[in-house]
Amino acid sequence: LIGYDRVVLVDAIQSERGVAGTVYALTLDDLPTLHADAIHDASLKEALELGRRLGAPLPASIAIVAVEARNVLDFGEMLSPEVEAAVPVALERVLAAIRTGVSEGFEGGTRGLT
Repeated sequence: LIGYDRVVLVDAIQSERGVAGTVYALTLDDLPTLHADAIHDASLKEALELGRRLGAPLPASIAIVAVEARNVLDFGEMLSPEVEAAVPVALERVLAAIRTGVSEGFEGGTRGLT
């Protein structure tokens, strides 16, 4: 992420009461703060904060488009039917963020985690 002004991250997510296939438009502030026991377990927020403290030129604006998945631990080549159905919605959220600016690109999307 070093050297970029704005970033849109796309990933799967598993929240406490989430429904598979739900598309979330998030910022770093929407993510929980997790404290790791080891640097290898650092969350995205922790890693970025450490980078900023060390003077890394990190993006001023980071948006996250996340699709709720039933299982985020097992790797595979196929998407679940719910996640596959959500791809067009997620793509629209990414394109909106690119068109209008990362932090303003989420109109019409599900905001925050449930």
